Amino acid sequence: MITFIWNVRLNTETRVNRLIDIVTQVSLLKYDCISVRLRGSLRHLASEKISKLIPQEKLMQFDGENYRDWKMNTLEQVLLSDTPYYCVMQEDYLFLSTPNQTNYYLDLCIKNEVDYSMLHDLNFINTKINDSQLKFYDGLESQFIKTYDYNVYNWDIQAKNYHGSMIGWPSFFKKSILIKILNSPRPYFKKYPPYSPYNFEMSVKQTWILPIRSAHPVFEVLGCIDDDIRVPKSSLINRGLYPSEVARIDEQSIGIFTPGKYIFNKLSQLAKLFLKSSSLASEIKSPRLKLIYVTSIKILYNNLAIVDSLKFSLIYFYNRLTNISERRLRAESKKFY
Repeated sequence: MITFIWNVRLNTETRVNRLIDIVTQVSLLKYDCISVRLRGSLRHLASEKISKLIPQEKLMQFDGENYRDWKMNTLEQVLLSDTPYYCVMQEDYLFLSTPNQTNYYLDLCIKNEVDYSMLHDLNFINTKINDSQLKFYDGLESQFIKTYDYNVYNWDIQAKNYHGSMIGWPSFFKKSILIKILNSPRPYFKKYPPYSPYNFEMSVKQTWILPIRSAHPVFEVLGCIDDDIRVPKSSLINRGLYPSEVARIDEQSIGIFTPGKYIFNKLSQLAKLFLKSSSLASEIKSPRLKLIYVTSIKILYNNLAIVDSLKFSLIYFYNRLTNISERRLRAESKKFY
């Protein structure tokens, strides 16, 4: 009834091992259908390991990219599966809830007809539970899940006090909502290249997706291995829950190292060759000159970022208009919403 989806690039054994760790955890759930798209130089290694771990009848694997857009490649995975619900996952997260707790929460999402539920947001966590408590909470679902019906009228009130994304991941989705998001050209002005997954996330200003029934668990389901997501020292490494002997290589950041940012970085490196310290700002003694310098740098960076965004947006919409296979995929997906 639920398919867990990954669309990941794997160029280091560390990332392969992390993917295997969370796939192993999912294999212990009652909802254990898996769709995985593997990209990168070590995709075949990961594919071999996953094939040994997950029965063939519960596994769908995709090798590389069939489209020039992360969202389109993920949309293909959704359309080729037949479950009504999905969990869109990342490889650098691990389950902190037990299989029984995870199963129970996903059951509640389905029972309450939830469209979307973030599975990791420590801002909402206020309860610690254990498996022995599950049987005592029948009929008291608020102990585990909070649901909200948002529309264009009440979302403005929520957005004022909410600092996260309207849609983020890893998350639980109803199929119709997920397809609607993947098929949408929004945001029209793209900060990241189409092959990056970051365009999938939606800010609180993107109210076009409303109305939506959203939910969140009141206990911790997933934890991020490396990043402190909106809560300082919240990563599994910082909490001592994951070994930190392997230095992180942020492949996604490398992947989105855009032309404007590349120019900015090269100028910064060049400047450091002629400085005694690592920053020109630290060598400027006059507060006024320092302010002018810092302001100028920000303007340069922002303008380069705008150039990048224009480029990404033009590439995306050109491909959207001219790529026949993607147009067919989008047309097929519209029957689900």
